[in-house]
Amino acid sequence: MPFLKPQKEPPKQWKKWNQRTNREGYRGAVFGSSNKQKYTGWYHKNVKSGKGFQSYEDANGFRTFYEGDWENDKRHGHGFLSFDCDATKKTLRIYSGSWKNDTMSGSGMKSFPDGGLYKGDFRNGMRHGIGIMYYHDGCIYTGEWNKDQRHGIGRLVNTKGDYYEGTFKKDTKCGLGRFYHLTTGQLQEGLWFDDLPQTTILFDDPIRRSVNKSTGPFRIFQIPPLTVLKNPRQVYLQRAYEVLDQVEAFAAGTHKVRSKI
Repeated sequence: MPFLKPQKEPPKQWKKWNQRTNREGYRGAVFGSSNKQKYTGWYHKNVKSGKGFQSYEDANGFRTFYEGDWENDKRHGHGFLSFDCDATKKTLRIYSGSWKNDTMSGSGMKSFPDGGLYKGDFRNGMRHGIGIMYYHDGCIYTGEWNKDQRHGIGRLVNTKGDYYEGTFKKDTKCGLGRFYHLTTGQLQEGLWFDDLPQTTILFDDPIRRSVNKSTGPFRIFQIPPLTVLKNPRQVYLQRAYEVLDQVEAFAAGTHKVRSKI
């Protein structure tokens, strides 16, 4: 049975040819699947590493551009993402900030198609952490985010100047909070659920009371029951009143019962 002869070491010129085919250092143009998908920048050991510019194009002809840092063939570091706008015939910025493993992660600023603008923390391409959102309708939110949703402690200001500050859950007002009615000078404080006040107290703002003495002594108003509440929310509201009755009775040493709604 014949034995295979050991292969000889390739000639030295082969190593040179192989090194020439591997990308190392700066490359002026490396095209992808089409001429419009092009990378210009630095390589290290045949992968994108360092500063570079990459153009993309999807099946619908939508073109985006990334300019910034690369590491191990992925966007990593600081960079800018832009796109070609057909309406204005200009290149508009989508995102500028930190990147990690080809996703928006860290501190950055992102604009949205409807005109909104977000400045703050990102994780895995989503708003996550502390940030401020300027909505297209004029509202402003400042506070905590979780997976692209308002979640945690924050403040939401509407176009009239009224604002809510308190806890949010899954993009809605949920938990303890305060709503400042600046148009009427009143403060609404209490418990919120699913963006609606459940058990709250409405009282005059002390500053307005000090300016307008005709309002008389400090008064506390209770919000009338919401007509939009249905079961089981109505049951939830009644239970909240019962809990408040127990707390007030314990504090005052009485057994006063709140009138049922």
